[in-house]
Order: sequence, then structure tokens, then C-alpha cells
Amino acid sequence: MTTEKIFVARGEVVGIGNVKVFPSRVFSYEIPMLSFIVIREKPEQYVSTCIHLHLDGYGDTQEKAYEDMKEKIIVFLDDNFTNEKCKDHGWENLHDLFQLDSWGIELWNAYRHVQLKLARKGDQMDAVSELMDIILKLEKQIAKLNTIKEQLEREGNRTVEVTLDYEQVA
Repeated sequence: MTTEKIFVARGEVVGIGNVKVFPSRVFSYEIPMLSFIVIREKPEQYVSTCIHLHLDGYGDTQEKAYEDMKEKIIVFLDDNFTNEKCKDHGWENLHDLFQLDSWGIELWNAYRHVQLKLARKGDQMDAVSELMDIILKLEKQIAKLNTIKEQLEREGNRTVEVTLDYEQVA
């Protein structure tokens, strides 16, 4: 399991990942985490497939295929929730797409196989602990700034020397 290549019907699995869609100016809903798998179909021909939405992005590099897939996800979701023909059924459409079919099962099996390979090597895909560290650092910086603000408000117009230990968090 540690070194063998992983193949699906379309080619060799060369990567996996997740995409999170947050509400924004472009799209107003938060969508559950979407998982994808990157497949090398031929040399310099990659497809990045969103397993949940059955959407493919293509490119001559993994990154280009991923970026193409991301763009298609946003276009699809926007259309799914705003197009007059389907906007009232957007969530039901997503529910239907999230259901497993034979291709989805094959992709999920390969995805989980890669997850285990990464875990065995000590590589971590889950960014939650890293994000929690960043959040804690930001909370500490906010607390320091609030303390300084309160001190300045108490001191009024008097000159107060302000120093802040800046720590880059991301």
C-alpha cells in the first residue's frame, strides 16, 4: 500500500484534495466540503474530478486541471441556484449528485486509498489543527490590540507608547 500507484478507469491517481465554497459576492450559499481527485490520463493530460458534483476540470498540469474544476464548480453552483429552470430545486439537485454511483464509488475508494498512503507517510491533509493554531494566534493578537485600545481610551489624549509583537500567522 505504501508505494504502489493507484489507478482508476481513467488513469493514474496523482492527487486528492478538498474545496470549500463559502458565501461570497459571487455565490451566496455555503456548500459542504467538496472532495476531488486528480487523475493523469496521459502524460501532460490531467483531469481533476469533484467527486460530489461529478464535475471535471482539465489541464496539461495538475494545477491547471484543479483551477479549471474550481471555476466549473462555481459556475455550476451559481447556475444551480439562480437559473430559472432549477433554482427552486438547487438543494435537491445537490442531494442527488452527492449520491454514490459506480464511478463515485471507484473515485471514493481511490481517494481513501491515497488518504491512507499519506497518513502512513505522516503527511496530513486535515488542516483543522493548523487552522486552530492560526485562530488562537489571531485571538491573542486581537486581545493585545483590545488591551492597547482600552489603555489609550483610559489615557485620553496623553501620548502613549504602543508596541505590539507582530507574529505572522498565515
